[in-house]
Amino acid sequence: PDPPFLPKKGKEKYLLRWIPLVPV
Repeated sequence: PDPPFLPKKGKEKYLLRWIPLVPV
């Protein structure tokens, strides 16, 4: 599921922390 909001800075890190299964 996508998070409610994605910060422009450190977007990849946020994705990794939110969904560790996403290959960034």
